Amino acid sequence: MSKKTKKLEGEWLSFTRQIMPRNASAIQRQEMQRSFYAGASAMLGLIVNMDDGLSEEEAAEMIGELQSECADFMAQVGRDR
Repeated sequence: MSKKTKKLEGEWLSFTRQIMPRNASAIQRQEMQRSFYAGASAMLGLIVNMDDGLSEEEAAEMIGELQSECADFMAQVGRDR
């Protein structure tokens, strides 16, 4: 896979700049990267396996709820830092 197509890698690098402690150990970095990609896989699974019976409006609402949940979590992370 070319560098050009690695969108998640770009998000991971952005995440590390924003969240990762500068003094994080190699093990902590590895475990955080595993967790990051596991979360991305879970999100992709939710979207890909979305009920085919949902209307376009219902699907958009579900994606909006996922987006809100992520935003709420990131806001909490910011308060906890």
